Amino acid sequence: MIDVAKKLRAYLEINHHDVKLPFIHKFPKDCCEVTTLVLYLAISKVKENMSYFVGKGYDRENDIRHYWLESDDGIIDITADQFGKELLYSSNGGWVHNKFSDYELIAPVEFALSNEIFLSNREEFDRVVSLLKI
Repeated sequence: MIDVAKKLRAYLEINHHDVKLPFIHKFPKDCCEVTTLVLYLAISKVKENMSYFVGKGYDRENDIRHYWLESDDGIIDITADQFGKELLYSSNGGWVHNKFSDYELIAPVEFALSNEIFLSNREEFDRVVSLLKI
């Protein structure tokens, strides 16, 4: 899972202006929902039986929402640096659970199939995943 996340992060650092998904042009800022969806698709392509969830958090004090992937092994958050944190491949909830203490874990399929960005841009999500060479 971490290898796929690193490949996606490296790809987006170079190519985010060529990706035609909402908010991604501001990568790594303000695009955690979209990058989490791409990461979910990429990981499910190589590790079909992996058990993980989409973390959807809310910081009420600052009115900020954030998304990441979470499994029993920890958290993967490739946009953590928008909050001044190191890229996060963490073995525990750490800062993300503290900052976004109002959070829920959602099954990734449920998250994708109820997400308007995903539903209206499915071909572009698939295109980006295919370019990762995983």
